[in-house]
Amino acid sequence: MHRPMIVVLVSVALGAACSNSTAPTADNPALTAAQGLDAVEGVNDEAALIELTTDGSDSAAAAVAGTARLVALPTPEEVATYMADHVGAALQPPTCHSATTNGATDVFTFNDCTGPRGLTHTTGTMTVSYSVDVQGIHSHSTATDFIVNQSTLSIDATTTYVSSGGTRSITVTSTSSGTGPLGNNILRQGSYTSTWTSTCHTLNGSWISTVAGLTASTTETDVTRCSGACPQAGGTVTETKRNGVTVTITYDGTATAHWTNGTKSGTIQLICTPG
Repeated sequence: MHRPMIVVLVSVALGAACSNSTAPTADNPALTAAQGLDAVEGVNDEAALIELTTDGSDSAAAAVAGTARLVALPTPEEVATYMADHVGAALQPPTCHSATTNGATDVFTFNDCTGPRGLTHTTGTMTVSYSVDVQGIHSHSTATDFIVNQSTLSIDATTTYVSSGGTRSITVTSTSSGTGPLGNNILRQGSYTSTWTSTCHTLNGSWISTVAGLTASTTETDVTRCSGACPQAGGTVTETKRNGVTVTITYDGTATAHWTNGTKSGTIQLICTPG
């Protein structure tokens, strides 16, 4: 099942009059909405990758040393060994990936893998270095020209992973770049959190994006995706450019995202299956 992918079809409704053209321009909120969605797609893809390489890492000590270590913190080396052995269990086909471990660092190589929470066409190499303290299990992930779905990402992200009472989450600070499904080349710096189950994750965060030399701030609130289906109803994205253009994007659980700046409104079609 494919994750939501944004296509170029954009419809625009003007409050009192019709526009001569719906093609986005530099000051058109339709373009702002499309760029915001591309930025959000990059965050979603990055989060899914980091989840893959941290999920279950808190079990490393018990797996390596037995029940006597259940209450102890794993060492960074144990985490790296555990994740290198376990990432493949979440991927199809089983032969699509490899992992090498050097101390507390893993190098994961993927070749068109399909994974949890909507990962498809996952291709590239990501290096992950682990550390551990009482705050959680930390990782530093880097990758260049990594392909996920229809996005290409270069990643530099630091993460804290925690698992408590069956809830798993990461807090990520990222300086990353990439090209989204619509072809927007975006440089992004900021932070977000992702909380997930085996099938769904929910993202919240804010960051500064730079597209074609113009900066914008993006806020993502309670955007939930399950098994690659369309974002569930209730999530919102707010995109504000330096020139004051602010667009709010909402999801309704269908393959249509809705945007408005208070005066103009429109839709962007998503390639996804309603959950």
